[in-house]
Amino acid sequence: MSESSLERRVSRHLLKNCLRVRRGENLLVETWNHTLEMVSTLVDEARKLGVHTMVVLEDERAFWSAMDRKQGKLLGESSDPEWAALSKADAYVFFWGPEDRPRGERYGGALWEQALAYNPRWYAEARAAGLRGVRIEAARATDPVARSLGVNGKLWRKQLLEGSLADPRSMAAAGARLARQLKGARKLHLTHRNGTDLELKLGGTTPQIFTGLPEGPKAGPRFRLMTTAPAGSFYTTLDGQVAEGRIVANRTSYVDNESPEAVDTWTFKDGRLVSWTFRSGKENFERRYAKGSKGKDRPGLLAIGLNDKLGEVPNMEDSEAGAIMVGVGGNRPWGGSNPSSFVGWAALQGAELTVDGKAVVRGGRVL
Repeated sequence: MSESSLERRVSRHLLKNCLRVRRGENLLVETWNHTLEMVSTLVDEARKLGVHTMVVLEDERAFWSAMDRKQGKLLGESSDPEWAALSKADAYVFFWGPEDRPRGERYGGALWEQALAYNPRWYAEARAAGLRGVRIEAARATDPVARSLGVNGKLWRKQLLEGSLADPRSMAAAGARLARQLKGARKLHLTHRNGTDLELKLGGTTPQIFTGLPEGPKAGPRFRLMTTAPAGSFYTTLDGQVAEGRIVANRTSYVDNESPEAVDTWTFKDGRLVSWTFRSGKENFERRYAKGSKGKDRPGLLAIGLNDKLGEVPNMEDSEAGAIMVGVGGNRPWGGSNPSSFVGWAALQGAELTVDGKAVVRGGRVL
């Protein structure tokens, strides 16, 4: 399948099955230069459905020029016409940018935070408008980022687009089954023939399930107003006092689009991460870990993948169907009580997860 044909299929799928746009509705699209070709396809498909469209472009060259002039505050103050467009939109598609994301590191955290200062108001306005929105993850998979990760950018984008075709209803059904099976559970046991043998306990919070359907204005945390494409993950917190054994990872973990960490083995004792080995990325992990606050060695999260259109794809280790990810450190964004500034994770495919002795995931499948 050609890239343009795949983009067209994804555009149709997102509009009809995820955003569920209807004739006469208003679609707002925000983009950067590197994704204009797919935006053109998306707008064409939206108009076929009788949807009114508006595209807002953030020009990359102009953005970096403003950053060079240290105009982060100006960039973080969106214009009145943008706020007006957002207030009238029914549906929204965001194509991540800028393309050269690694360049942002040169400007320092304070200036970058200034440029993103519009975020809290954006979510408040979107909630008030009752917006249904989706973020396009393929727009993150730019060649500059791919080079920093050591992966093929063209292949990465294709994998993300293919993953975006997963059926949100099927993922929602699988997530609901997991929620029922884990409700009230006490003991979790993760095993794999590679030597993984780890006992955990749930944290007692409500799971968060990402299915590819936007949750709209009733969503809890502000970022849940939007969905992502691709999506497909089940998150729940872990009891920070219970972890015994080890996990032998067979999937690479990615941090902030720039830092791959290929965990080999994590060993837990008495509820703490006590030792680790890495195939690669150990230095980056230990640098982040050294800066982490109290609670960084405690189990924090369990994620289970729901997306059967994804394989081993960078930044999607939590969404590959049947993959299991164990996280340590902070878990407050997911409803937990661990406030640590550090978050790390180890991901595994092909394992068996049992809940009080009953298998709920086996061999890459949610049962």
